[in-house]
Amino acid sequence: MSFFDLIVAVYNSGDIERLEKLIHEDFLFMKDYSIQNREEYLEDVQNLFNRGIKMHKPTLIVENEDIVALNHIVVDDAGNTFRVTAVNFIKDGKSWRITTSRTKI
Repeated sequence: MSFFDLIVAVYNSGDIERLEKLIHEDFLFMKDYSIQNREEYLEDVQNLFNRGIKMHKPTLIVENEDIVALNHIVVDDAGNTFRVTAVNFIKDGKSWRITTSRTKI
């Protein structure tokens, strides 16, 4: 299974325990002008899982042993649709750094 396929499966499963195993101990998430550590990120993602947020139409942009870049569509609670671009740096076979951008469509 590619890392891209693993990311999609884990995030769409809503299984926080599987996600915890995928996230490196030194993980950081960078979004807009903020940075979250591993614990903060997992807490936010758990809230998304609880609300039933899924990746729709995930599309691989590039993948190698160091990076996975992808797009996917999300719909927020207000019904707004966004294309999310996520760049995931890999270290020791786990997500080490993730940065995202959202474009309203």
